[in-house]
Amino acid sequence: MGGVLVTLESISYAAFGMGGMFSSVAIQLAIASQLQDCVDDEEGYYVHYFVAAKKEAEKNADASELSTEKVSEFVDNLGGQFEAAFGGESESFTKDAAEDLGAEIDQFVNNAEDNDIVQATLNLKGQITGGLTSKKLFYFWCGPNCEMNPSSYKKEGKMVVTDTDTGQSLEFDYEKGEISLDGEVLVSNEDAVRLSAPNGKIPAIEIPQTLSKVCVVDSDSEIFEISADGKTRVKDDGLLDCIQSGVEAQTGLPLDSDELSEAFGRAESIRTDSHPSISLLNNQIVAEGTPRRVAPGEDSKIIIRANKNVELIGSGDGFPDVGSFESINFKNGTIVVKDDGCLLIWLKHHEEGILLQNLAEGLKANLTTSTNPETECEEPAIDLQVRADPDSDFAQAKVDNFNQSLEHLGPFQVFDTETKRYVFYSGPPPECKPHMKIIDKETGEVKDFAGDIVNTPTGIKFTDEDGKEHTIDFSAENGVPTVTYNDGTPETLTSAQGRNGAFYYDPDNGLWYAENAQLLPLIDAFKQLGFDTRVGEDGKVVTTAHGNELTVNVGGEGGGLLNLPSLPESLLFLLVFMAALSVAFVMIRKKSEN
Repeated sequence: MGGVLVTLESISYAAFGMGGMFSSVAIQLAIASQLQDCVDDEEGYYVHYFVAAKKEAEKNADASELSTEKVSEFVDNLGGQFEAAFGGESESFTKDAAEDLGAEIDQFVNNAEDNDIVQATLNLKGQITGGLTSKKLFYFWCGPNCEMNPSSYKKEGKMVVTDTDTGQSLEFDYEKGEISLDGEVLVSNEDAVRLSAPNGKIPAIEIPQTLSKVCVVDSDSEIFEISADGKTRVKDDGLLDCIQSGVEAQTGLPLDSDELSEAFGRAESIRTDSHPSISLLNNQIVAEGTPRRVAPGEDSKIIIRANKNVELIGSGDGFPDVGSFESINFKNGTIVVKDDGCLLIWLKHHEEGILLQNLAEGLKANLTTSTNPETECEEPAIDLQVRADPDSDFAQAKVDNFNQSLEHLGPFQVFDTETKRYVFYSGPPPECKPHMKIIDKETGEVKDFAGDIVNTPTGIKFTDEDGKEHTIDFSAENGVPTVTYNDGTPETLTSAQGRNGAFYYDPDNGLWYAENAQLLPLIDAFKQLGFDTRVGEDGKVVTTAHGNELTVNVGGEGGGLLNLPSLPESLLFLLVFMAALSVAFVMIRKKSEN
């Protein structure tokens, strides 16, 4: 409704100039007053989208009720319980506030009786948890820089990534555990395929490079203990040895204790078969599911046993069981239970291998080679090495850790900036001639050169078969990795990848990552706008780069007519507007009195 009103008002101004103020008068006096309870005086606004309630089929009439009526009855009961809990016999601020809130709940119930809520947005302050269960998906949006982690071992469904320019489609078949391009299988590592996930900070779909698989004997012994602040201790020595070996194999950096946060970062959530989200909130643990469970206090914790039983300690209700273990999501990775009961461990990047940009003073490129396993040709590749302030022991230690991980995951053959992609490879045997390919992301133009490549003090120089020289220089001025082609304008190096892993730079947070993954690049709009997922008319779920469809950003940048100001910005026109508003108000009052 708000979007419709703003659109009509904006169109009036666009079409009739100042004559549009009469539409503002009508909206402000006749309509806006009916919407006054949809404004939150502290946090902005909330909106409910309604559709007409449909009558249930007769065969279901006795077994179910309309969805809004169920919600209404529940909220109605909640309102009564709320007032009963806080209302007292004597007058008090708490009692008045409780009665006011109870009245608002009653008003919501009365207004919602005959309609189905199809979307609701509610902003709350503080540490709030909750969940949403729906029979069918019709719309889902994950905002800018959205990073998703796998929370289960996917064995059903498919995901198809389509290039709208070329028409080529990459299919992720989770049932078969394969990734194929137009029918040709490219990746057959079923575990890597089933744990792949989008990362909007790059943006790309991340496919695990190296995974660790650990099987534990089914028993009642504890294997993990997770505190409310997200620290995870491994309680089984054999499991700890396997995880420590896996951490080094995946990132090139060690894990020297039984506390996983040193590598994985803090644990953020646990998933079980009965509680899809168990949140660790520092001062409490909240298990969303059936039933919802809360363990208050910093001493609350989660215990995971070898038989996959999960217990919530500290809830005080005498029933610690919260289901069977499915996954732990960490800041830097995930542990997922496979269908055979073993644990799959994916550490995307080591906590000690994340580099703050203000610790980087330079970037050096060392020319090397990488063997193509299919052609057995030696292909040109580049090892990257960051330089630190030599007078800072702290900066040098952090940069050394990052370089150690970067060396483990390199060398790199594909380098991305916002507008260009540089690819180094070799032609067919037996010549195996070095090639450099430059792809213009804005125009789609592809230039492919064969020739010779050498190192320079600042990067590399490629001389093509016509004798023309092409230079690529690497630097890190102000801690930002950059690439400069032929002494042109430096561009930010957003990512690089090779056969062993990848690197990417997050400009929003100023962080460098050495990444244990292969990257399937997505268009930059996914980073800027987010992932818009909805069900089409054909019943298929489609994800595109798009902003939140159900939010009108009134007064924000962009949005065309939707974001034109609803009040004149000129002082003169504002005074005329207020005068017209006052006249209209008086006329309406006189009409109502008559």
